[in-house]
Amino acid sequence: MLDIFYLFLLLLELFPNPSQEIVTAQQDAAVQCHSVYDTLFRRNLYIEFDEPATPQGGMPKLYKVFGKSLKVPQYLKREGLIPKTFVTFVVTENGKVEQFQMLKGVPEIAQQMGQKVLHSSWQAARCNGQPVATKVFLPLVICF
Repeated sequence: MLDIFYLFLLLLELFPNPSQEIVTAQQDAAVQCHSVYDTLFRRNLYIEFDEPATPQGGMPKLYKVFGKSLKVPQYLKREGLIPKTFVTFVVTENGKVEQFQMLKGVPEIAQQMGQKVLHSSWQAARCNGQPVATKVFLPLVICF
């Protein structure tokens, strides 16, 4: 019986209560916000924050707008290619979108995405309740 008790204690040491770790991580995350100098955008951007930057209406609404308005080049449809486009941009402290850049993908689609993103309203990311500038990475895969 004593062996089972020691085995139980050993298991508790090896596998701590996961809810305890989550609470600790959430408490630490609310206090620690870090910014780094981004060489692509040539400015300090927050990489850890409490709330991410989001478009008005949320990401599902933005992707719905993309789905309804993006025109896929005919050569992609003709060859049966699935266009994947990855873009990045900065959402400033006041929610303004700046420095839109395509990282990889189809330039025609990235240009259309840029027009939609630049003309949409964004809420800035927040760190300890204060708005901060962040980099947003936006992937888009179009399926026919």
